[in-house]
Amino acid sequence: MIRSLRWKFVAAMMGIVTVILAAALVLFYRSTWVNLQQDTASALVQAAQESLSRAPWDNSRQPLLPFFVVEVDSEGNVLESRPGFFSFEKEAVPQEMNLEVIRRPENLGTLEDYGLTYYRIQGREPASWRIVYADRSFETSTMENLVRTLVLVGGGAWVLFLLLSIALSRWMTKPVERAWQQQKQFVADASHELKTPLTVILSSAQMIASRRSTAPAEAVQRWTENIQAEGARMRGLVEDMLTLARSDSQSPQKQTARLCLGEEVESAVLPFEPIAFERGLTIQSQLCQESYILGDGEGIRRLCGVLLDNAVKYCTPGGEIQVTLAPDGGNKHWLLTVENDGASIDQKDLKRIFDRFYRSDPARVNHGGYGLGLAIARQIVLRHKGKIWAENRPGKVAFLVRLPQAR
Repeated sequence: MIRSLRWKFVAAMMGIVTVILAAALVLFYRSTWVNLQQDTASALVQAAQESLSRAPWDNSRQPLLPFFVVEVDSEGNVLESRPGFFSFEKEAVPQEMNLEVIRRPENLGTLEDYGLTYYRIQGREPASWRIVYADRSFETSTMENLVRTLVLVGGGAWVLFLLLSIALSRWMTKPVERAWQQQKQFVADASHELKTPLTVILSSAQMIASRRSTAPAEAVQRWTENIQAEGARMRGLVEDMLTLARSDSQSPQKQTARLCLGEEVESAVLPFEPIAFERGLTIQSQLCQESYILGDGEGIRRLCGVLLDNAVKYCTPGGEIQVTLAPDGGNKHWLLTVENDGASIDQKDLKRIFDRFYRSDPARVNHGGYGLGLAIARQIVLRHKGKIWAENRPGKVAFLVRLPQAR
């Protein structure tokens, strides 16, 4: 699909480039031809006027164009001739050519059979004509050279644009390719995560159905509890997936309001204190209470809950969790830090740890999660125009969130 998308983009780009390039070259060719015709006409008019005013002619004032001038009578016979850039005999000018010029209605035109351009004015005698002939080989050679040049330049430009279009198509489809890969990975990971609870539910339901009458009540109760527990896990996973899907769908965001970030963090910390106490952990918090942001209170509490749940899961036994909130960046942002004692995260995983279902670190597996919590946290932070990242500190792991202050 990505390859087809790239070639469609290249075809569309080259179609546009071809039309624009062809129009530009044709316009340049046309304008050059018109200018050349106008220059030739001006030169012929000048030559005709000069020939009437002086004899012999001043060669220094003659136009730079191969031409000659003749005076002919009404029958086309040459009465007088004056050379321009080359000499000739009177007999060298065909009478039929002069008659053709005299009989034409226009004073300026071309003689295709003779390869000449002419300009005609009234001669010194009432029945005579003054005709200036110019060789068209100069125009022809000039336009032929121009055509060759335009073909080379146009072909080179077309090839260059083709290479640029191919490179640009690869660059522009990278986000699409990355999103496509992430989508496939997301479906594969979600299917894998749903497979285990579904297997437990189906096997427990089968045991109940086949051995309901013979199995002890305790076994039936255990199978029922397995179904309920795995069903709850599946519901949690589906809810997390729906949360991420709503974030990706660019649906209308929840209404934001001015709220105290310190109070929201404190309300999120309280439910985790008994959980930490049961595991022999301590939670220390140092929060700036006069900390206001524009945001969604429910989303902020969900963000703090994800970070605290992550810290409780991966904190070393008997360790400490520190939650701090302080100004950052010259009182333009608030910096929330959730730090816990524990094994450091591999450097290559620090950025990818916020990807969906990403749990490559063996120390961070088998804690009952699905790898969606930090992905949801990142979506919440991005929705609030903030930034989230993780850092390794001596003997500790810290997750930091920077959010803009409310003005």
